[in-house]
Amino acid sequence: MSNSSTLKDSRLYWSSFSPFVRKVIVAAQELGPDVADKIECISAGEYALTGKGAIPIATKIEIDDYNPSGRIPTLILSNGKSIFGSQAIVQYLDFVAGGAKLFNEGEARFDDLVLESLADGIMESALLLRYETTLRPEALRWNQYQTGLLSKITRTLASITPSSTQKPHFDLPDPSASQLGAGAIALASALWYLSLRFSALVDWKKDPELKEWAEKVFERESWKRADAMKPRDA
Repeated sequence: MSNSSTLKDSRLYWSSFSPFVRKVIVAAQELGPDVADKIECISAGEYALTGKGAIPIATKIEIDDYNPSGRIPTLILSNGKSIFGSQAIVQYLDFVAGGAKLFNEGEARFDDLVLESLADGIMESALLLRYETTLRPEALRWNQYQTGLLSKITRTLASITPSSTQKPHFDLPDPSASQLGAGAIALASALWYLSLRFSALVDWKKDPELKEWAEKVFERESWKRADAMKPRDA
């Protein structure tokens, strides 16, 4: 049974370049208009320190009022309750939609959660690499740290690349399923961000099966609607 009425007048602080926000938006769209249309997206906006959005060395007052870490995505319900962290928000959206839509039931649920965690690990490493290579003063950058982050990304990608023999290895979910799961959404969001920021460093498209899988996800209506969304300013 759906509880989506609890999302009425809710607000989601976001950045269009955040892979974690992309995951939440696509998840909401996969759950349909009863969920997606009740959430108002609000831009995380300009930050006083750099003007480059949500970064670890600056926060925004409006977000801090609801999320002490100042991170996005942050979902604010109409009753003032806040839910933050993409995993928590996605699970909440699945709950209000009636449950067992973005996640399998029983033990299979943990397959979804593990794939989501793998994808989140790629996103976390990629964001840290982005900060290290664009925000940290060049004289203070640590090449070994950058190499380590890149290694985490490529090693994790190998674990889900169909042609790879790396162990452990994880199967790709069906990209054409009637309902895309949280793990698949997270993985597609990670691949999208790598193409956006690190296409020269991480060429995941060289594997034809992974490339085909991602293209099928990117052609879903939920992804296209996420592409077209424009948040309002806070």
